[in-house]
Amino acid sequence: MGRYWKLVILVTGIVVVLGTFFIQTTLANLALPEFDIKKVTGDLAEIDPVIINGYYEDRIVRSDMWITSKETVHLNERSFFERMNDLQFHSPLVQDLYKNNRSFLRGKNFYSGTFIENDEQIIYVSLPWDQTNDTAVQVEIAILDKQSKEETLFQL
Repeated sequence: MGRYWKLVILVTGIVVVLGTFFIQTTLANLALPEFDIKKVTGDLAEIDPVIINGYYEDRIVRSDMWITSKETVHLNERSFFERMNDLQFHSPLVQDLYKNNRSFLRGKNFYSGTFIENDEQIIYVSLPWDQTNDTAVQVEIAILDKQSKEETLFQL
């Protein structure tokens, strides 16, 4: 045992640091609020496809989240590898678009408000912001024809 004391101290230190990290993360996630969507009038089935993207922030904690009719999902509750996959935390609409049209969506923002999709085409609209010249406004538009897979790009 005398020969391995450095190894025992190293392993014990690693276990204590990782254990403290995971316990602290779990306690911090318990403080995150849960939001519910309650029906006042109408049909609750109408709100099932709605996903509200937002974030919660107080003095200490900031958490990106989704609010659906069934649950609140905080990004802080996701694993490290799920957080690294940027697409994982976007709406199912954007995830489906990306899975089916990877080459068209390469280099584009993954926010559902920038896409319009119908049976014939997908339209992407972006407003890039230039810090050096904030008076020049350009609108970038990309259109993908679903049948021919032809992509059209232009700026206004």
